[in-house]
Amino acid sequence: MEDCIGEPIPPIVELEEALRDGVALAKLTRVFAPELVPRIFQSPKLQFRHSDNIDRFFRFLRKVELPEVVCQKFIDLVLLIPG
Repeated sequence: MEDCIGEPIPPIVELEEALRDGVALAKLTRVFAPELVPRIFQSPKLQFRHSDNIDRFFRFLRKVELPEVVCQKFIDLVLLIPG
């Protein structure tokens, strides 16, 4: 993921929290499907608009036709993180 987006991601123990805003996921999506990511919403405070970033990632997963079970695992990781 770091190689694709050209920047470091947090260590694994901090990764779940870092994925909550969807910025890294949107950047990753932009590498493979730039047409799905016209803009990336960034703000230091978590806001509802961050869900657009995550939605773009899930659109990408559907576009590449990943099995539904894989998509569900991402949903569990990204959307159901306690916080």
